[in-house]
Amino acid sequence: MIHKLFSLVSFLPVFLIVFSSSAQALVASPTAGNYAKGEEITISLTANPANEYINAIEFNLLAENLQILDYILPAESGNWLVSKPGCENDQFYIADKVCVTLGKQQAIQPGESLGTLRVMITDDGNARLLTINGSGYSDGEAVYELDQQLVSWNEVVSESSTGLPVDLPWGSILIVVCIGLTVGVLLLLLLLRKSKRAVLSTVLIVGGGLLLAVAAIVVLNFTQSTTPEQSSASQNSNRHSLKVMFIGYNPVEGDKDIATTYFPGAMAGRTAAQFEDEMFEKIRNAYLELSEGRINFSLKKKLNITSFPTYDGVQEFTFDNYARCVYGTPAFQPEFCDALKLKFDYVKFVQENNLCQIAKDEGIDEIWMFSPPYMLAWENFMVGPTAGFPVNGPGFVVPGCDRHIVITNGTYDRPGNLMHIIGHKAEAIMGRLVSYWKAEDKELHWNRFSKIDLYGGMTPDFSVPYCGNIHYPHNGTFSYDIANKTTRLSACSDWKNFPEYTGNNVQSNCDDWGCTDDGWSLKWLSSLPHSVGEVLMTAPSGEKFVFKKDWWYYFLYPENVISFPQYIQECTSFTYGKWSVCSNKTQTRSVVSRSPENCYGEPAEPLVQECADPIVACTDYKYSDWGICIDGKQSRTVEDSLPSGCIGGANPVLSQSCQVACTAFTYTEWSGCNEESLISTRQLVSSLPTGCVGGTPEPLSQSCTIAPERCTEFNYSNWSACVEGKQTRTLVSQLPGGCSGSAPGPFEQSCQSVCSEFTYSDWGECIDGSQNRTILSSLPSGCSGGTPAELTRACTPVCSNFVYSEWSECVNSNQTRTIISALPQNCSGGSPAALSRSCTAIIQPTLIPQPVACTSHTYSPWGACRGGSSTRTVVSSVPEACVGGVAPVTTQSCTSPQVTCQEFSYSAWSNCEDGRRERIIVGSSPAGCIGGTPAQLSQGCTSEVTCQSFTYSDWGQCRNGIQYRNISGSTPTSCSGGNPQLSRSCETQPLPSVNVTPVVAGSSCVAIDGNQDGRITLIELARFLRNFGTKCEPVNVQGCGSIDANGDGIVDDKDLRLVLSNYNKNQCRI
Repeated sequence: MIHKLFSLVSFLPVFLIVFSSSAQALVASPTAGNYAKGEEITISLTANPANEYINAIEFNLLAENLQILDYILPAESGNWLVSKPGCENDQFYIADKVCVTLGKQQAIQPGESLGTLRVMITDDGNARLLTINGSGYSDGEAVYELDQQLVSWNEVVSESSTGLPVDLPWGSILIVVCIGLTVGVLLLLLLLRKSKRAVLSTVLIVGGGLLLAVAAIVVLNFTQSTTPEQSSASQNSNRHSLKVMFIGYNPVEGDKDIATTYFPGAMAGRTAAQFEDEMFEKIRNAYLELSEGRINFSLKKKLNITSFPTYDGVQEFTFDNYARCVYGTPAFQPEFCDALKLKFDYVKFVQENNLCQIAKDEGIDEIWMFSPPYMLAWENFMVGPTAGFPVNGPGFVVPGCDRHIVITNGTYDRPGNLMHIIGHKAEAIMGRLVSYWKAEDKELHWNRFSKIDLYGGMTPDFSVPYCGNIHYPHNGTFSYDIANKTTRLSACSDWKNFPEYTGNNVQSNCDDWGCTDDGWSLKWLSSLPHSVGEVLMTAPSGEKFVFKKDWWYYFLYPENVISFPQYIQECTSFTYGKWSVCSNKTQTRSVVSRSPENCYGEPAEPLVQECADPIVACTDYKYSDWGICIDGKQSRTVEDSLPSGCIGGANPVLSQSCQVACTAFTYTEWSGCNEESLISTRQLVSSLPTGCVGGTPEPLSQSCTIAPERCTEFNYSNWSACVEGKQTRTLVSQLPGGCSGSAPGPFEQSCQSVCSEFTYSDWGECIDGSQNRTILSSLPSGCSGGTPAELTRACTPVCSNFVYSEWSECVNSNQTRTIISALPQNCSGGSPAALSRSCTAIIQPTLIPQPVACTSHTYSPWGACRGGSSTRTVVSSVPEACVGGVAPVTTQSCTSPQVTCQEFSYSAWSNCEDGRRERIIVGSSPAGCIGGTPAQLSQGCTSEVTCQSFTYSDWGQCRNGIQYRNISGSTPTSCSGGNPQLSRSCETQPLPSVNVTPVVAGSSCVAIDGNQDGRITLIELARFLRNFGTKCEPVNVQGCGSIDANGDGIVDDKDLRLVLSNYNKNQCRI
């Protein structure tokens, strides 16, 4: 009988293990345990400060599947100094969160209460608290940071009806118990001297039971270990945690890479790896911001690809020829650059880099990539076991992929564009989903908010209603009109209320998103619905399906889109739980299951009913604090009875014996500081009131220090060399040895280094016997003083113009002449004309007749009327070569006909600022015209394009050593800026040497234009040069003026400079 009974006992572990495993399964379903969805519970928080002296704690708690209703501070009996619930200064706001800072004068003890939280279960699944921030402080100095758990709490989980803690190894415990029972029974049988057969059968039965128990544990453990891990992204809630593989597709050659070589502006001094890390953090933070902390990506894998792709098996790109696609050097070739990216082999790319296997091994949810432009075409594309669906780019079948993954590709030249690309992915996914909706639902919930059907078809006077899309904000009038400051009504915030809209819209313009592409992309993505719950919808066929209110359920998980829609049936029956205890004359119950599974419809029977409250005896009481101890007694009052509304029951305890707590203490003086322990102590002498007990005396020991001798002497190193205006020194030693105290310094001082090297400009023009140069730079940087080489030197200008004597008589078939003067003054050298020539006869000198006054003139026809006057020129004068006399009439007033301008020339476009750029009219034709219709002088812009090359007009005449020209065109079209060359140095051609007759000193300064025809001939210019140094009476001469141009009574180089600077002006020509 005993061994038969024990055979049943030996199988007990098997049943208990199976039972405990079913209890474990209940943990994931709070509605099946003691905690139901909607139930309020209280959680106690306790300190866990280890062994350090901690007197202040900061912690932030994030609730999962719990709603935090209230935080109650710890009792004020512990001298708490600070208590500040609130999360105002947190990086981002999370609703289900509490932030607390607590401090007190004494150390916070392990297990000490830090207050309580009142929470409510909000969803199925384990409810828990997470510490997302925490620090411990000892007198203001941080001693623990985030990796230390400073706060602990009682876990909030479902409880099974067995009352067994589900996280203990009950199977193993039961095996140990059964082994003990087995050994005990065997010993008992031996003591009772049972037969060997009975003992052997007992051993076999017990051994079989134990083997079955072990097998059950192995099966259960294997089942738990091989159960697919639930995705870290809680798809059934509106919180998502996903893993990312980040790819830097950046070809390398030697020590150069494409990103930093061709896109230094975007890199901004960063390496490609630094740029990619910053881009991941930027995108991750953008997701956190737009989802209010509900979407969190973590970087699981970083992959670098450093070779160029092949197109049809050929590597077309090289490090050098890639420049033609970026800079157009050599010229941009669409048939090369644009054509290659369309030939990119996406399947080969995924297979060669083993992306699907890596994603499978690492549990990757998304792949983000940055690559150079022109390498591949699509911003988003999908890879997987099937082609999936378009995500702005197509899908590709890749053998070996076990699931569908979206690869999002940004380019190194546009670092702020990835959220824009992600927005296009969301638009494409919604386009697929709403194709299963009824037309009225599609229009109500998608089309009217996004106006996605108007992509590319918007006219300038069209305004996007409701919210808009990635290219068109709600107030946009053209594609990428992101910086529009026109204020219009927006329904973006109301879109989040899908499907129950409030109609509470707001006035908005681009100031609400920073007027940037990145800002608008975040604004639009954050406006997409992402609340908790589901909506029952009807397909055009009449079938029903469930659509999530959290649209990110589809944007983040491609498989949810591929399997959409899953049509459901209407419920035909329901199973209900037990009615709750009657409270306030009401009791409730919940639906446990419905049939068929995942059906829709409201339960036919009520879930709430009225009831009569039973009379319940009181079992506990809530008391006030104990009063003051008087005559050995203290009392308190009942504040509440439990359960609520109870009558009678156990009597409350309202008084107790007590002893007066000590409130004051006297102490001995502190002892000296112990040199070994560095502790000082004192003794408690007495306490008050007399006969008191307990209380909190002040500490009887304290840390102390033995002050070392103060330092009196300090030795420093020599000052260092002066570097960038600073020099330093260090402390070498201090006396006496082992002393304390800070060295007074200083350890750094300002200085100026003396310049030792100089870089100079070229020597300037030789003027008045000297020429100069300037210092362009000096070394070392920031230096001063020094001894530069000479900056001014004497010089002799080279002669460029000569005045000659008359030719001599012909002697021995040869004539000679001499140089009378040369310009500029005091010049030397130069290249004068010949001073001798052959002759065969006596050459008579050319006689220049004395000036004869003009009596009349012959003119050219009057020119066109311009600016209210017209002009003509003198063709000839009578007598020939006359001077002065009747002045020619070369100008007359006239009335210009009003001519409308037909053509215009413009300046280059200005830089792009606030989304606009400008240009001005710099010329019009025909000359003197008015009015007309010029082309657009202002236009919108999205990015500034710098001019790379220019076409020019011909060079102008050489004036004062400089020639100028104008810009006639620039590349690319509508560019601005750049570095056009509009001037250059030149040399003025020397004037020819001519024999002239000088003016007689003392006579009037004659006209430089002798015949007053408005043209200075070479002979007239030579006459002017021949009279250098001559004094004459200044006269007022019309037209080109007199040879004394400045009117100082002497003809000199000053008059020459004035004539040369004024020629081609005032109708005077050379």
